[in-house]
Amino acid sequence: MKGSTFQLKTDVEIARTGNLYYEVQEKDKGRPEQPWRRSPGAAMLYIFISRSLALLVPKTMLLAGAKGVPFEPNPTSRGYLIPIRTLQEGPGEVTGYYGNQLPRRTKEALAKYLEPLQGSLV
Repeated sequence: MKGSTFQLKTDVEIARTGNLYYEVQEKDKGRPEQPWRRSPGAAMLYIFISRSLALLVPKTMLLAGAKGVPFEPNPTSRGYLIPIRTLQEGPGEVTGYYGNQLPRRTKEALAKYLEPLQGSLV
């Protein structure tokens, strides 16, 4: 998507848990007393990076997967955990690569629509 904005997300837990974390509300780091505000949402694409995978995910797919109770991994971030295996059910297309050091369940979910990278990600 030429000219599209993207947001880069790094998280070592993505590959282990098989979940992406889509943040929808935030506070300044170290300021949990602040009121919640919307996270910057101008990005049309999100790039999720872990040691064993890299996924390019359209925002439309994240919005479709953001259901249920919000998840708060810390006092300044609120969002949704979205199982990688459910991404194929939403609109849009996921692209990316994954290495061999992933749990079997995560590999099976990704194998349906991604090509594995021979070796590991650099």
